[in-house]
Amino acid sequence: MGGEKPEEYSWPFPPEVPEDYMAHGRKLWYQGIRSYQQYLADENYQYLCGIVDNLSKETTKRSSVHNVISYVEGLRYALIHKDFLILRRHEEPERYLERFRECRLQIGEMLLKEEKESVAEKENEQLDLFQIGMSRTDGQYR
Repeated sequence: MGGEKPEEYSWPFPPEVPEDYMAHGRKLWYQGIRSYQQYLADENYQYLCGIVDNLSKETTKRSSVHNVISYVEGLRYALIHKDFLILRRHEEPERYLERFRECRLQIGEMLLKEEKESVAEKENEQLDLFQIGMSRTDGQYR
């Protein structure tokens, strides 16, 4: 157990910094603004925002669309409150832009599947004479 301690043990402690200190804070904040602008301009993000209220509960749940859209709201919050830990996550916006694209594709596949299932259900329904265009006059179909 004995032995000599490494040289690092005698080094002085670094100076204390304020609790809210973040290295390159200004750089992170400006990059956050650029990322936020990119997100708002992204066609996939815009599509998701436009369609989210029209999706079925199942599609909304399975696609996690609310979580994906909330990335942008989270970044907005971080910009307003100068939350540099969140801002650091958005230094490279490409991964979020890719997630918008993936979510849009996933929803598109789900909607296509729902539409095919709906068409199949309608094909299995039995039609009555009124649905195929026959009209009734004087108690008789013509």
